Amino acid sequence: YEFNDKLIGRAAFTQTISRPKFEDSAAFQIIESKTEEDDGEFVTEREAEVGNPDLEPYEADNIDLALEYYPGNIGVLSAGYFYKNIDNFIIISDVAGTEGWEGFEEVMQPINGESANVSGVELSWVKGFNNGLLLSANGTFSSSEAVTFLDGERYETSLPNQSDRIGNFTIGYESELMSVRLSMTYKSENLEEIDGDLIRMEDKHQQMDFMGKYFINQNMHVYFNAINLTDEPFYNYFDERSVNAQYEEYGRTFELGFNWKL
Repeated sequence: YEFNDKLIGRAAFTQTISRPKFEDSAAFQIIESKTEEDDGEFVTEREAEVGNPDLEPYEADNIDLALEYYPGNIGVLSAGYFYKNIDNFIIISDVAGTEGWEGFEEVMQPINGESANVSGVELSWVKGFNNGLLLSANGTFSSSEAVTFLDGERYETSLPNQSDRIGNFTIGYESELMSVRLSMTYKSENLEEIDGDLIRMEDKHQQMDFMGKYFINQNMHVYFNAINLTDEPFYNYFDERSVNAQYEEYGRTFELGFNWKL
């Protein structure tokens, strides 16, 4: 609905369905066995990573409300509210000891959760200047709840892979000769998987990237990208941040290339 020439409101109700990712629903098994001698007896431990062809599709009822304000001199401002009621979300869980996986120490498999909901607000500002300068900022603030039943036990968690706070800030420059962007992205911690009696979390992450293009003509340009300039690590933990589950450093990535449109 157009309130006036500067203010627009939008509202939508949608029902969506999403099939599981191929790697989640593929019928594969990776089994590792280790046999050791313990007091004269040989003991075998087995661990596995498996797919789940029986996964049900993700289904959601969605409500979205938004206001867009075009004041002219300060760019575009927008604010939105969203609510999603979700069935059959997918979460990675340790199903060792359940039917078919007796005698295993650990079996990580994607399974369907029972139900979940997520709600939040999105705020955004974009401004382009006559001299080519571009500024953009947005943030999402949300909360979620999810219920998963595993081997008769009920787990109440947040929605998997859903960060409560996400933010982006970009400063750039545009002209007929070049396009450059320096971007900072941030996301708070989020649930990764249920690992036995432990909840595995992905730690908060903040990253800075640079992207640049130089246009030789309308069909050819040179590009340079620099990813993860601040060399941020990837970190997962169990329940509390001090209990390390996974720590990896990837360093910085640089790309230099040439693009030609025929």
